[in-house]
Amino acid sequence: MKIALDCRMKHGVETVVKNIAPLIAAEEELRVLGDTRRFNEWWSGGIPAKYIPFDAPIYGLREQFEFPLDKIRDCDLLHVPHFNIPVRRLPMPLVVTINDVGHLAGVLPIGWGYKQAAKFYYSYAAKKASHIITISEFSKQEIISRLNVPPEKVTVIHCGVDTKMFHRVSEEKTNRVLSRLHLQSPYLMISGSVRPHKNIGRVLQAFIELKKRHRIPHKLAIVGEREGFRINSELPSLDDDIAEDVVFTGFISDDDLIALYSGCEVFIFASIYEGFGLPPLEAMACGAPVAVSHAASLPEVVGDAGLYFDPFSVEEIVNAVNSLITDQTTRERLSVASLARAREFGWAARAEEYLEIYRQVVNRAG
Repeated sequence: MKIALDCRMKHGVETVVKNIAPLIAAEEELRVLGDTRRFNEWWSGGIPAKYIPFDAPIYGLREQFEFPLDKIRDCDLLHVPHFNIPVRRLPMPLVVTINDVGHLAGVLPIGWGYKQAAKFYYSYAAKKASHIITISEFSKQEIISRLNVPPEKVTVIHCGVDTKMFHRVSEEKTNRVLSRLHLQSPYLMISGSVRPHKNIGRVLQAFIELKKRHRIPHKLAIVGEREGFRINSELPSLDDDIAEDVVFTGFISDDDLIALYSGCEVFIFASIYEGFGLPPLEAMACGAPVAVSHAASLPEVVGDAGLYFDPFSVEEIVNAVNSLITDQTTRERLSVASLARAREFGWAARAEEYLEIYRQVVNRAG
């Protein structure tokens, strides 16, 4: 079976494709489409796949004109891990990944016109695909209801985490990273963007309350660009004495991220809408106790290994985080549970699930 895989996306989609591609290539003939420089960074030793250069930006006309169909025409299947599919007639079945339909759910700050365009692209991809893969049962139900897709056309394959990469590192290594980032223990940690559904504003409000009401000595590490947070008018202003305890890391390497996960007293993830929620899983793989919102797909990911709160309630965030700060026994129990839960999300099992879908689609088309 010959499979073509579009590998141009970044962030969570990038994490998926760079982890499943080597495993798929070990069993089937694979062609990966994208920036070959990135491939050399992802797989420094190479993988048994054919690299097809394709650097057109996503969501534009250029990707439609330059999509290298002539170089994959003999493939049995094309997998596009997003909804930016080729509009041209394809000579092979198409598998599409739709991670979530946040553009249609009203959680992203987009205008009416952009939302209508997004709905068209989602609907077109869902209709043209022979099969749809999504990353949680929550997203599956969203796709079925919002795009009017029959349930049998959608399969859930959870994201994975590489526990050989994401694992608890030594206190010495963590301290070196903390020193470089102007942090010190104890600290709380969050990661996220300025998009409203990430709910960073309420976490900052909760941190203010934790400082003023409970006098916690902790700093708050925010993995994300400081400038982006500052221009978001929904975020609270911070008094100088609290602002000095909030550290915006900017972009950091995976090694630094793993060190921060390993040393944080509590990892907080307050998102209101998530197709999956990879950061808490990565934090759990590093043994971090996690406090997460009881919303969207997050209970699917975290299971019984975290402490939950209502993401719309600053008071619940305060209480959840403070209970972990003050209860060492619960922190240690959740840390052990985190490690066990993360081991359930290995990439090898995920790759086999992708291969099974590919084979089913090709067999039906054959």
